[in-house]
Amino acid sequence: YEINFFAKLGKRVFPEFNKEIHVRDVRFNRHSPLYIGWDFGFRHPAVVFCQTDTEDRLLVLREILGEDVNLYTFIEEFVYPELRRFGIEIRKAERRAEIDYNVISFCDPAGVQRVDSATASSVSILREYGFKKIQYDKKSIEYGIDIIHRLLRLRPDGTPGMYVNPSCKLLIEGFLGGYHYREDEETPEKDGLYDHLFDALRYLVIKKFRPVDIRVRPQKSYIVNLKSPTGY
Repeated sequence: YEINFFAKLGKRVFPEFNKEIHVRDVRFNRHSPLYIGWDFGFRHPAVVFCQTDTEDRLLVLREILGEDVNLYTFIEEFVYPELRRFGIEIRKAERRAEIDYNVISFCDPAGVQRVDSATASSVSILREYGFKKIQYDKKSIEYGIDIIHRLLRLRPDGTPGMYVNPSCKLLIEGFLGGYHYREDEETPEKDGLYDHLFDALRYLVIKKFRPVDIRVRPQKSYIVNLKSPTGY
C-alpha cells in the first residue's frame, strides 16, 4: 500500500497530481531553451530547471533548495555545477559575464528591490553572475496555481501538460500533499521547505503559460419583424 504521510495536513494544493501519470524520466534537450525559476528565500533560495517540448508541455528537469546559504554561494556552489551538467557554462568575470542566451530566468518581481541586509538586489546579483535574460510579472499566488492546475490536467490525447523528473523528490512530495493549504483556509502553507520550490515554479509558469480562457457563448438574438406574418 502507498502510504500518504501528509494525510493529516490541510488539503492538497494540487490533487490532480498522480505519480503514475506525471513523473517521467524527462531529459535536457540542448537544442531547446533552458528556463530557470528562482525564489530568493532568505537563507533558503530555490531553483527549478525546466524546458518545454514540441507539444508545449512543461518538463521539470531538476530542483535545488538551498539550506542556510546566501544567494552568492548558492549560485557558485549549486546552480553553476548543475548548469555544467547540462553542458552550459555561465561564469562571472571581473568586467563582463559570459552568458548563454539560451538560458532564461524567471523570478519574483520583489527581487529587483534591495533589502536592508544586502548590498545589492537579488536580480542585480543574478545579472552580475551572468544571468542577463530575466523576466518577472506581478501576479497573485492563485493566478500561478491556476496555471499549474491546467498543466496537470490530461489533454484530449490522454497525456498531461506537465512532466516531473523523478530526481525532483521535494517537488513530488509537495505535489502529493507536502505543499498544502492551511487548515480551513485557501492560502498554501508557508512551511519553509516546499513553498520555496513551488514559488520558483510559479514565477516561471506565469510568464511561460496562461490560464485557460473561459469563453461564454453569446446568447443568440433575433429581430422580430412585426410586418411579417411569421414575425421574422
